[in-house]
Amino acid sequence: MHVRRLQGKNVKRAVQFGSGGIGRGFLGQLLSESGYEIVFVDIDRNLVDSLNHRGSYPLQLVGDRNEILTITNIRAVLAEQKDAVAQEIAQADFICTASGVQALPAISEVLALGLQERRKNGADPVNIVICENLNRAAEYLRDLLVQQSTCPPGDYLDEYVGLVQSVVARMAPVRTPDMMAKDPLLIVAESYPFLPVDAAAIRGRIPDIKGIIPADNFQAYVNRKLYVHNAMHAICGYLGYAKGHEYVWQAVADPQIRQVVESAMADVCEGLSKTHNLDPVGLAENVYDLLRRFSCQALGDTVARVAGDPIRKLSGPGGRLIGSALLCLSQGIVPEGIVHSIALALRYDHPADESAVKLQAMISDQGIDSVLQQVCKLTPDQQLYRLIRAEYEKTTGHTVK
Repeated sequence: MHVRRLQGKNVKRAVQFGSGGIGRGFLGQLLSESGYEIVFVDIDRNLVDSLNHRGSYPLQLVGDRNEILTITNIRAVLAEQKDAVAQEIAQADFICTASGVQALPAISEVLALGLQERRKNGADPVNIVICENLNRAAEYLRDLLVQQSTCPPGDYLDEYVGLVQSVVARMAPVRTPDMMAKDPLLIVAESYPFLPVDAAAIRGRIPDIKGIIPADNFQAYVNRKLYVHNAMHAICGYLGYAKGHEYVWQAVADPQIRQVVESAMADVCEGLSKTHNLDPVGLAENVYDLLRRFSCQALGDTVARVAGDPIRKLSGPGGRLIGSALLCLSQGIVPEGIVHSIALALRYDHPADESAVKLQAMISDQGIDSVLQQVCKLTPDQQLYRLIRAEYEKTTGHTVK
């Protein structure tokens, strides 16, 4: 198949790992509107072939900006074609990942090859923006890179490669059969346009890309995203599931759920304000802006998606639910709404969710104490452990032995 390549010395080229909701539904738009040729790297052969055949894809934005865009100047490479991907990396002006944390080990292999080629060619510094839902993602990716035998030395990475963590706040629901029937390449996403990135990690020139905001005090942005956006989304999901709602907007519109969510977020915002010296008014405004965005019916975001994979969402101190509760307790705040949501997450039993089925089997076979220790990484002497255990007893209606 012939793949059209843009020519000319002024053509800016971006390599985008991952062609899903964030890869095409967010980064693709920002890069396209900034004049980049975009090279998508993906494991899905049919998707790669379709993108190359058409040379564009439709992006439907919903929310504050409702329109259908056609993203052009694109091509795609199959991830398993490592030499071809490495050559794209060697020639790239910008690199981004949005493939899921589980894909980073494989991505690090081909990144190492491409970076070694850049070193041989004396290429300019390049920034790799990491759009993965993982705290300290830049450290994790660097550790993966240095383990590769083909990776340039650490001092080269430090000087010429910006491993730049980002905070992705745009929401893009899983594509439904109806969307696929309408157009297999169609992506639907909300129109939120901003991508904060870690300013201190950037190497060379700051990328001239629409929507990217280099931010100082970046860990505060990470924690705000994790403990406000992600935690609030999960709370809406687990409370919504418990009350039988199908869509997130229905959960947000439920007065009882809304009350719990607002109370939980008031606690989190107080904790963030005290920990990071953040403006409490700005934090509160962020909460209500998110609730407005969660209420978007056109987005079609489902409770099952938002509540899905409860084992990951209940993961230890760095996770959205356990982490936000611990943050509150560290500032002397008892986060009753979050604790209640954690108890409901422990009860999440959607039959089509592999993680939920596994979680319920763990509780049945090993007991709730084992899950609190193994999944939540809490110990019996911690206050949060005791609070969750008591709330779980209350929500299940029987005493835990």
